Amino acid sequence: MTLIAPFEMLYRQAPCGLLVLTADGTITEVNDALPVWLDVSRERMIGSSFTDYLDSGNRIFYETRHVPLLRLQGEVREVSLGLTRADGTTVAVLLNSVTLPDGGVHMAVFDASVRAEYERELLAARRIAESSEVRVRVLQSSSSAFVSSTNEEQICAALAASANEAFVATATAVFLIDSDGEFVLTAGTNPVEGLVPRGEATASRAALALGATLTVSVRDADGPYARVAEVLRERRLDSVSIIPLLRETEPIGVLACFFARTREFDTHFTDLQVALSRLAAQAIVRVRLQHELERLANHDQLTGLANRSHLLETVEAAIERSVILGNPLSVVFLDLDGFKGINDQFGHAAGDSVLVQVAGRIRRAVRHEDAVGRYGGDEFVAVCEDADAASASSIAERIRNLVNEPLEGVPPGSLVSASVGVVVYTPSQSAPPTNDELLSIADDAMYLSKSAGKDRVSFLNR
Repeated sequence: MTLIAPFEMLYRQAPCGLLVLTADGTITEVNDALPVWLDVSRERMIGSSFTDYLDSGNRIFYETRHVPLLRLQGEVREVSLGLTRADGTTVAVLLNSVTLPDGGVHMAVFDASVRAEYERELLAARRIAESSEVRVRVLQSSSSAFVSSTNEEQICAALAASANEAFVATATAVFLIDSDGEFVLTAGTNPVEGLVPRGEATASRAALALGATLTVSVRDADGPYARVAEVLRERRLDSVSIIPLLRETEPIGVLACFFARTREFDTHFTDLQVALSRLAAQAIVRVRLQHELERLANHDQLTGLANRSHLLETVEAAIERSVILGNPLSVVFLDLDGFKGINDQFGHAAGDSVLVQVAGRIRRAVRHEDAVGRYGGDEFVAVCEDADAASASSIAERIRNLVNEPLEGVPPGSLVSASVGVVVYTPSQSAPPTNDELLSIADDAMYLSKSAGKDRVSFLNR
């Protein structure tokens, strides 16, 4: 059975289409999602042109607007297109595209069919609420707020504010579910804070189980939510309406609206609450996917460390801070000794295991604030701000010693060590280098260690 690295699995099974195109639009790589959406095989898509999956209208737009804008800006986000399935039907998608140094393109494709469904539901809710100018304004303003939000906290704050205005609630609260499955207040105010023990079966959990709005009032003292009714009475509240935030059937959190006075939870109320919660859930899913794609773009899929391009940005930023603050900056560059032999003799799986173990050891060796990345192959870099020669030497020796320890899955006698090079830049002693210059000097220092017998640390100054 072939083992798939976690980051490769994340790429292959991402809930969006991920493609790599050549400069002329030929697909060279695609994950599993898009072929499923289009009902074609992944093998058939690779080697074909992206435009093969566009009808004439979408093809013209893509070639005359999307491609020229991408070449001009280097990046285009959230372009709406229709891709043609094998049966001739169309699936609505949103494209995020970035150009590569060789002229190729990385593309993320998001299924927008659910978004279209949400938009239809929004229009229906607007028709129902035509008599209420406030409600229509709430839907418009909340939709704009969700679109412009860049993180979950902003979306939840917009949802709480919109719900408070739309329903004239005494209080609104948005809870998201954390990694432990607990509800965490993310926005708004929770007027029953502390009265319901953490982890206790609550109306919020019941709403998630139902997948629908749940309302509880002080008049439900003899029902299944007697404890909730008791808490409401203690806080001089009449009722609470709770609606789940769902990604399809996966729970994200809940929106809770509290009322001090008796009110009618009619279809107008429920439909607007559903529309708001769905728009918010969609926005939360969007920012989570975007953040995950950004993380993937900046990190090595095998080791989880920063990749080469992200390292260059990190070094450049570190140099700027070093100049401003006047603090020394050290860059540690290491290459593994004996890695090629393990890779050649025992295969790439064993080599990958070594790289993953070494990456973890480097993380343990450096300080908490230091940045670590995989520069390429079996080369790694640590960026150590506010680290003079003595500090950098200590860090480099810890790395070297940890790399020397036995590795799991590597037979005895197959030794791996590290040739380490360190460059120290002191702002008061020389002009600021470029990121390439600093890494090049650290690389030269590493080769001094190689030529001196390997498994050692060498220094060069800038």
